Amino acid sequence: MKARILKKFMVLSLLAAAPIVAAIAQPDSPPITPDTGWIEACQKSVNNKIKGEHYDADKVTFRYDGMTLSKLSDTENKVTGAGEYIKSDGHWRTFNYECVFNGASNAVESSSYYKASADSEPAPQAAVAEASCDLFDKKRGRNHYQGACTVSVMDEESGNEYQVGLGDGEPYIFVNEGAIYNVKTPDGWSKYNATLTMDGDRRIFYWDKWVLTINGGLPTRGVY
Repeated sequence: MKARILKKFMVLSLLAAAPIVAAIAQPDSPPITPDTGWIEACQKSVNNKIKGEHYDADKVTFRYDGMTLSKLSDTENKVTGAGEYIKSDGHWRTFNYECVFNGASNAVESSSYYKASADSEPAPQAAVAEASCDLFDKKRGRNHYQGACTVSVMDEESGNEYQVGLGDGEPYIFVNEGAIYNVKTPDGWSKYNATLTMDGDRRIFYWDKWVLTINGGLPTRGVY
């Protein structure tokens, strides 16, 4: 009788200890569910990369349909999926992405994105050049910036789009809308439209109180 009670006590003790042992042996791995923080951390990393490489990307969205979650190791999970980002000119670009998250370090190990093969919109032809720029504030009667700049000209079907990066890091975008240009400044889209005049190898944008002069450096073929 005592032996039977002792055996039953030992079985119950082992069953009670099993969850504790399992908890100790369980690796520090994030759960594989799409609503957990590690997915958000991965998407934030991809979002930052896209906006860092494309400063005309206004909004980045991620699709949850078709998302694939997989376990790489005891501490690593991987997510692959797709999304879109909208450009300053209203065009969408679709992309695929992948990201590896390490639960032990609670950090993104790697993330990358690339243009989706299903993206039917042709990539615009870009001409990039180094130039010098003067950004003049007519209201204050002085230059806001004067010095080196980088100018990208996107040859879009609707008209040329100028992306100007001043040497101090300020970006300006001019999107052609017929005879005028929509202007995006470091503070967002301006309520004032710009006009463009050309004088030799200079291009001059006028809007509100601002005059941006781009001196040289731009190609002459295919850019108007």
